[in-house]
Amino acid sequence: MIGYQNLHSHTYFDDGKCSADEMVKGALAAGLTSIGICCHSPILSQKCNWAISQKDIPAFQQEVFAAREKYRGIIDVFCGIEYDLLSGIWVEPKDFDYCIGATHYLPLPMGENQFLYSEVDTSKEALADLVSRIYHGNSDSAAEFFYAQYQLLAENKDVDIVAHFDLITKFDEIGVTPEKEMIFNQKSSSYMSAAMEAMRLLVRYDKIFEINTGAVSRGYRKTFYPAIPLLKELHRLGGRVTLSTDAHVPQNAGFGLDEALKLAESCGFKEIWQLKQDGFKPVKTTAFF
Repeated sequence: MIGYQNLHSHTYFDDGKCSADEMVKGALAAGLTSIGICCHSPILSQKCNWAISQKDIPAFQQEVFAAREKYRGIIDVFCGIEYDLLSGIWVEPKDFDYCIGATHYLPLPMGENQFLYSEVDTSKEALADLVSRIYHGNSDSAAEFFYAQYQLLAENKDVDIVAHFDLITKFDEIGVTPEKEMIFNQKSSSYMSAAMEAMRLLVRYDKIFEINTGAVSRGYRKTFYPAIPLLKELHRLGGRVTLSTDAHVPQNAGFGLDEALKLAESCGFKEIWQLKQDGFKPVKTTAFF
């Protein structure tokens, strides 16, 4: 049976609000045929209250595995990890069914080859202040530092999926946010060059990009990640996409997937990639109708 899959959902082991069992029930209510439940990898080098602790990883896996057995034959349940670049060697992605690669931080240059890091998605005010103080108002420079991090994701052979590629624009929506209120000029050649350089490398290493509906479901945005110009460029480059909701509550397990599929088609994609028991496989977009 062909149906929607969402590989990006969270539980109370990190910043989610529910158990694995509750998330599976949410997926069933949304009509999904498979669900992936993941955890934010431990981040020991930063103060972080939204990632799983190292000691809780076995308990998280056991809970997801229990849900897999409980619902076997009804819905496929996969156990994943959202691996953050700042996690270093503190987690082993091979212990999971799949790995979502992500960066949630903007490097703060402190000297030659020395950096601190600050989250990019806490608030518009915090991000604007960061760009103003640390990057002296040069948002293109900040974007270059953000997207440069994807080189490490691309070269990580365990990473399957790229999470919310343009998360740095969480508070800037093309066609929604008034231009004078935008932190980043996504139409600038420097911004697009930085994003495209990262995208080309990720495509070269065969990573799958998620069309992520999560920020819309949580009321932060009206449009999905990545932005339409980036999705069109991704298609031109021969990139691959999957659909995800980045759900933190069961009600959002299937949020916006119809719209995400239509967006993918409008940008030229004819296939959506899904995880099966024997790896990632393409599913024609027409199969969902």
